[in-house]
Amino acid sequence: MQSRKAENLPKDVERYVEEGKAQGLPENQAWAVAWSRYCKYKNPGSPHCQKSPSQYFPGRKAFDSLESTAARVAIRHMAATAVGSKLPTRDRQKINAALIRAGMDGNTRFQSPGMGLAKINEVLQVFGVEWGETINSWALNQPKGKLSVDLASQTSDPFSPVQIENTALSFHWDTLESGVEIIAYLG
Repeated sequence: MQSRKAENLPKDVERYVEEGKAQGLPENQAWAVAWSRYCKYKNPGSPHCQKSPSQYFPGRKAFDSLESTAARVAIRHMAATAVGSKLPTRDRQKINAALIRAGMDGNTRFQSPGMGLAKINEVLQVFGVEWGETINSWALNQPKGKLSVDLASQTSDPFSPVQIENTALSFHWDTLESGVEIIAYLG
C-alpha cells in the first residue's frame, strides 16, 4: 500500500496519504501533506511531529469556514466517485451539519416545501452533490408529507452525475400557522 515505513505509523497519516494520491498528488508530496495535516490538525503533540503546529502550512488560513470545508468534502467525494459512488460517513456528517445551519432542523419556517428544497439544493451544491432524481412536485402541494430523494455526485461532465448509492435525502415537512417546518438530513 505505501512504500514508506515508520515506527508506530498513525492510521490517520496512512489515510491522508491515500486521499492525497487519490486526488492526484505524487506519492512524495502526498506523504508531506499527510504528515503536515496530522501534525498541525490531528495530533500536534505527537512524538512524530518535530515543529510547532503553526509551522505546518505557513501562511495558510485555518479550515473554519463552510466554503473551505465544503470544497474539501466535494474534492474528496469527486475523487472517490472514480472508484465508487459512496458518500463517506464523515462527509455525510459535515453536510448534515450544514443542513442544520441552513434551518433544516425544524427551527426555521419556510414559505413552502419548495423553498426549503431550494435551500437544501444550495447546501448540496457547495458540497458537490445534486439531486439524483426528479422530485415529485405534486407531493409538495400537500400540507404535510415526507420524501426520500436520491442524490448524485457532480462530475466534470455536468450531464453525467454519478448516483450516490449509500445516501439519500430524507425530507419531512409540516405546514403550521407560522410557516412550513422542515426537517431534512442525509441518511
